[in-house]
Amino acid sequence: MEPACVSIEVPGGTLSCHIMGEGPPIVMLHGGPGMTHDYLVQGLKRLAESYTLFFFDQRGCGLSRDETMTSETVNLATYVQDIEVLRAHFGLEKIMVLGHSWGGFLAMHYAATYPERVEKLILVGPLPMSYEGCVAFEAECVKRLASYQKELEMVSMSPTYAAGEPEVVEQYYRILFRIYFHNAKRVQELELHVRDRETVMRWRTVEEIFTKTFFAEPFDVHHNLKNITARTLFVHGDFDPIVPTFVETMSRLVANSEYVLIKKCGHFPWLEQPRAFFAAVLTFLKKGD
Repeated sequence: MEPACVSIEVPGGTLSCHIMGEGPPIVMLHGGPGMTHDYLVQGLKRLAESYTLFFFDQRGCGLSRDETMTSETVNLATYVQDIEVLRAHFGLEKIMVLGHSWGGFLAMHYAATYPERVEKLILVGPLPMSYEGCVAFEAECVKRLASYQKELEMVSMSPTYAAGEPEVVEQYYRILFRIYFHNAKRVQELELHVRDRETVMRWRTVEEIFTKTFFAEPFDVHHNLKNITARTLFVHGDFDPIVPTFVETMSRLVANSEYVLIKKCGHFPWLEQPRAFFAAVLTFLKKGD
C-alpha cells in the first residue's frame, strides 16, 4: 500500500491519519499530550514491511482539529473514543495498538474500555497509571535537568520561544530530550518536525488542558488494567526517566503480558537500541500468527 493521508470526521473535530504498509493493522499512538505522530514514523516505519500502520495526530494535535480546544472535548474519554471512531471508520474488526509514552497510557485505557476490539497491545515507555508514578517520573526529570537548566532557561525566556517560533521550540525540546536518552548525543536522531506556530500553540494548549485537569489531582487507575484481555508487551529502557519499577508493576497487573527491559536505553528504544527493540516487538507480533 502506498502511503496515504486520510481525514476522519469525529464529533467536534477531525483526525488526520497517515497510513503506510500492508498487512494486519496496527494503530500507532504518539506521546505528549500535545505532540504529533511525526517523530514515530522514521523509526517505526520498518514495521510497515509486514503490517499496515495507522499513524494519526490525536485530537487538537498536529493536523487534527478540535472545534473548542477546551477540556469539554480535549480529555481522556474523548481521546479513547476517537480511537474507536478511527477503528470503525476503516472497518477493522480488531486492531493491534502500539502506544509510546503518553500514547501508551492512552492505549491502556482504550484496551481496557474496548477489550473486544484489541488483539495485541505494545506499550513502549508508557506513562504510569498512577499519580505516584508520574511524580516519580517528574522528580527524575528535574534531577537530570540540573546540568541543562541554564541552557533551557535561555531558550525558554526568549520572545521567539513564547511566540512559538518552530526552530526555537525545536531547539528547546532537543535540549530537554537529552535526559530521555542513555547517550544524550543520540537526541539529534529524534525527528521532531515542529511544523509551524499554530501547531506549537495547540500543542501547548492540549498539554495545559491535561495538566490542569486529569493530571492535576492524585489518581490511581491501576484497577483498569484488569479489564485488558489483549496479549500485551511492555518495552522499557533501563535509563528511561519513567521509573522502570512502575512499568514493571503495571505489567504484573495485566493478564497475559510480557515485560522487556532494554539495557543502556532511554525513552526512545527504536533509536538507541533498535536491534533489541525490534527483536522484542517482532517476536511478540509473530506469536500466535
